[in-house]
Amino acid sequence: MRLKYIFISIVFHIFVIVLIIIYKPKRIEINFIQEPIIMNIEVFKEKTIVKQKQEEGKENTEKIEGKPKEVQKKAKEEKVKEQKKELAIKKKYKKLKQEKEKKEEVKKEKKAEKKENKNSKVIQTEQEFSYNYYLNIIQARIYKNFVVPYKIDVEDNIVIIYFEIQKNGQITNIKFEKKSKSELLNRLAYRAVKITRLPPLPSAYVNQGNSFLAVHFTFIYEAKE
Repeated sequence: MRLKYIFISIVFHIFVIVLIIIYKPKRIEINFIQEPIIMNIEVFKEKTIVKQKQEEGKENTEKIEGKPKEVQKKAKEEKVKEQKKELAIKKKYKKLKQEKEKKEEVKKEKKAEKKENKNSKVIQTEQEFSYNYYLNIIQARIYKNFVVPYKIDVEDNIVIIYFEIQKNGQITNIKFEKKSKSELLNRLAYRAVKITRLPPLPSAYVNQGNSFLAVHFTFIYEAKE
């Protein structure tokens, strides 16, 4: 009996070994065959996805290139219109600016002319004197000192005084050239000249050989309401 069991055991082991030998290569073959198949399927899927995307991209490009061409054209036309509009506005603004500058220049010229005319009416010099800034100083300072305390009813409202300005700006040799009928007006005009302090004469004028400046100053009294 024991030998019988041993024999059966040996036969069973041999059978198992034979099965292992028979079926092992087949499993190996199956593994090697299945893997490439799976890989091929995945590659095929990827290719189909890429192809679909390419086709979709083509359709989109066709849509973009076909339909929006008109839109792009309109957009370009609108852009050109806007640029033209901006250019027109800039030109208009530039023109307005130039006109404004011209008006300001004309105003300045008129103002300067008016000032010169006023100076020429108020101040007259015996020598040739082209330094308007100095004449402006003379007029401003003398008129500042010409203070009338109350309203004077007088028809003859003009007083003309002659005086000389030395190199250092000192006023000398004050004389009446024309008196008003109002003694008060005459005294106030004389006083305004006498108390006025002026800066030295322009060095360029002195360098020309002039030792003094002879001035005929006109006071025009205008009664304030």
